[in-house]
Amino acid sequence: MIRIEGRTLFLRLFVWLFAILPMIACGQKGPPLAPIVYLPRPVTEIAVKRVEDEVVLQFSVPTLNTDNSGPADLRKIEVYAHTGPLPAPVDFVKYGTLVASVDIKQPPSPEELKEQEEKAKKAAAADATGAEGAGVAGAESGPPTAAPPLV
Repeated sequence: MIRIEGRTLFLRLFVWLFAILPMIACGQKGPPLAPIVYLPRPVTEIAVKRVEDEVVLQFSVPTLNTDNSGPADLRKIEVYAHTGPLPAPVDFVKYGTLVASVDIKQPPSPEELKEQEEKAKKAAAADATGAEGAGVAGAESGPPTAAPPLV
């Protein structure tokens, strides 16, 4: 009989949990939101020059995303070529030919920037103490001497 009471107690607890859990749901009311997508700004300052049988492109890589957050979420820039009219400018990918893909070097993280600044400060401090005449350990002081001639 203890088992029956234990089972009924367990069932009552089980039912209460499933009745209360939906009421304690976390989140906000409203429809679900789409994931945030960071799109880099378009390439600017494009210069095109033809040199014999090659075309040279020069452009500025965007540093910010379209929502003004930075650094830009950019891994590579693809260059497409197409001769003739296009139905719409967005059709470059569909009708164009991929002629180059330029990998973009990612900017350093904030931690790496701090490390670089600390190294630069230490190097500047070491240069300043060396310039003040602290000398190099183990070096003899006095006038420089000429090296013996090589035979």
